[in-house]
Amino acid sequence: MRGFSFRVCLVVFLLATIWEIKGELNKEENVITLHHSNFSEIVSQHHFIVVQFYASWCDHSKNLGPEYEKAAAEVMKNEPAITLAKIDATDETNRRIITQYNVQSTPTLVILRNNGEIIQHYKGPTNSAVGIVKYVKKQFGPASTEIKSKIDVRNVIDQSKIFILGVFPKFSGEKYENFIKVAEKLRFEYDFGHMLDGSGPFIRLLKPFDEFIVDSENFDIDAMEKFIEEEDSPSFVEFNSDPTNVHLDKIFVSNNTKVVMILNYNAQNADALKSKFHDIAYLLKGGNLSFVIGDVDPSKPLLQYFKLDESQAPLVYVQTSDGKEYLKANVGADEVVFWLKKVLDGKVKEFRSDGKTTTDSEVEYKPGLVRRKDETILARDEL
Repeated sequence: MRGFSFRVCLVVFLLATIWEIKGELNKEENVITLHHSNFSEIVSQHHFIVVQFYASWCDHSKNLGPEYEKAAAEVMKNEPAITLAKIDATDETNRRIITQYNVQSTPTLVILRNNGEIIQHYKGPTNSAVGIVKYVKKQFGPASTEIKSKIDVRNVIDQSKIFILGVFPKFSGEKYENFIKVAEKLRFEYDFGHMLDGSGPFIRLLKPFDEFIVDSENFDIDAMEKFIEEEDSPSFVEFNSDPTNVHLDKIFVSNNTKVVMILNYNAQNADALKSKFHDIAYLLKGGNLSFVIGDVDPSKPLLQYFKLDESQAPLVYVQTSDGKEYLKANVGADEVVFWLKKVLDGKVKEFRSDGKTTTDSEVEYKPGLVRRKDETILARDEL
């Protein structure tokens, strides 16, 4: 009898241990672990999967890990379930995959659609499970959300972001289909919605800057993409250290001519200077010119980048697409428009950024050096 009791206890203990182990495994299985031997197989089984490339030694990866696990547990409850996965970017056996997805830093998150055929870089929050869940669910859903009521408008449209709304008399036909194709292509950058209204078809772009509403009736796919791209950029961008300031990033990676004003926002003439700058930026928007304005203290990194000095503020600095530079130091509000027009007309001497603070007001100009965007010093011809 005692032997029987012992066997029962042993069985119960083993079952409890198995259940405990199984529970621990289930906790871990919220996020699927990928590696070189199962990556292709698992990705090919999912129409939609999020993959995190991580490094165990990376603090950012460590911070993301618990939030990613929580998010995975939550999106598994979705109907249908959404899968989150991870792969060690430091494991040499995974090197081919890391190279294939051009992973340059950790953590990097990508969304793979259509069994891995479509690659989309994750551009949502990474600091909270709630933010990850919200972004992933939005990406998992339709590219464009149908808006049926004023409540939908409040719930769907984020007034701090660009929103592209397609208005149609019916949800069919070439124009509607083209709109959905563009929404699918650009969904990771913009929010799209569509609604029924007899006044359509037209596209309405809502934005939190410049003119708040812009319409277009051109449903050609290329034309829609161009329309969105052009209207996406504000007439001017304020310089700051906000890492989510995508408009600032776009300016500095573009080949546009950059027009920069730096001034003391507390100065007596600050409002007049800003008003003039805003007006000319708005008038010249879309002409391969990008305008940036900044307060002196937050703009010190910008001053250092262009080799300028805060004593020259208020200043207007221009860097053209071919690397030429122009500077108007201690500029007055009544000089901004006239000086910039002279620059664009080619009637101003180049600014020399070889460490000397020459300006267009100097009487004599000698051949100097111009610092290009890549920091290379190149000879220039006399203007």
